[in-house]
Amino acid sequence: MSSALQAGTRVSVVAAIVVNEPADLPDTLAAVRRQVYEPAQACIVGGGTAARHLAEAEDVEWLPALINVIERTDSATSYLWVLHDGAVPRPDALHALVRDAERVGAGIAGSKVLKKDDPSVLVSVGIATDVFDVPYTGLDPRERDQGQYDVVRDVAAVSGESMLIRRDLARGLGGPDRHLAPEPAAIDLCQRARLRGSRVVVVPSSEVLAPDSADRAERWRDEAGRIRAVMKAYGPVTLLWVLPLDIIVALLAAVMAPFAGRWTLFSSVRAGLWNVVYLPSTLRARREARRGREVGDQELFRYQRRGSATLRELGGEIATRVRHRLPGEDRYSLEALGRDLRQPAIITGVLAVLFVLLATRSIWPSGF
Repeated sequence: MSSALQAGTRVSVVAAIVVNEPADLPDTLAAVRRQVYEPAQACIVGGGTAARHLAEAEDVEWLPALINVIERTDSATSYLWVLHDGAVPRPDALHALVRDAERVGAGIAGSKVLKKDDPSVLVSVGIATDVFDVPYTGLDPRERDQGQYDVVRDVAAVSGESMLIRRDLARGLGGPDRHLAPEPAAIDLCQRARLRGSRVVVVPSSEVLAPDSADRAERWRDEAGRIRAVMKAYGPVTLLWVLPLDIIVALLAAVMAPFAGRWTLFSSVRAGLWNVVYLPSTLRARREARRGREVGDQELFRYQRRGSATLRELGGEIATRVRHRLPGEDRYSLEALGRDLRQPAIITGVLAVLFVLLATRSIWPSGF
């Protein structure tokens, strides 16, 4: 633990609540005020006129963008605690973040995220990525929190629902990329911090309840942000093979996705066009991200999983759908399989295979 905390000195923290839907804001503000480790200041970021009026009613400061919070905090502030509206941290969440971030010397520390309407279900305990920056939590659907991940550890990124970041690091990085959706923005910020030599850790003793993030951004926005983050973080040699492979993966995913009941082609095309339009901005941001770096791309690779997380996810979904179609004790599965077998395409395919076998029957006894 740091000498400051050992001596009982309080580390100054500014809590910044980033707003998408002002209707979700009161619960988050109330949770921030219940913290046993009280932030020195709390402010509301973004959200338009409704959030500004709510800030005035709640007697907290309102600012249009997170970069304004970073620039206005004085040198006495040690950390910024960034929360998303709707997130409800437990009363000791901030204390756990500050304590363990100081203890391990982390530049960014994130909380364990639990489902708001069912706090026993895990949402995030740190994020891994593949080489294409596709996030991977490693959690099973509706996995229960039984303390199985309760250890402070280095991760590729932490959830943007609750993130503690050193003020000097935030100023050096220029804050989150305002062009990105919440999830890719968090991954991008953590990658840029790691390139500067900072540790990124998850603190499971800091628990935050959060709503389902599926509706926070459209799929194409997450896809676009992921591509922009890749282009900002990697060196020229890595980009030379990552970007072509990413295009191939997107095409393969577009072919596989309909079998999983999804369509990804239009999202991928829209994300690609967005990045073409914003390419000059991305190149400027890339120069800033690569300036002053202390480690190479290999440091990012340490916290990435092999292969494509997108193709693995689609493969798992397709396998699940196929298993549901196989005959079993469930009468519905048998009926569904029967309907599938009676499809004209299936019947035609079976007849074609039988015709080929019959036409080539003379070669089967003697082999090829």
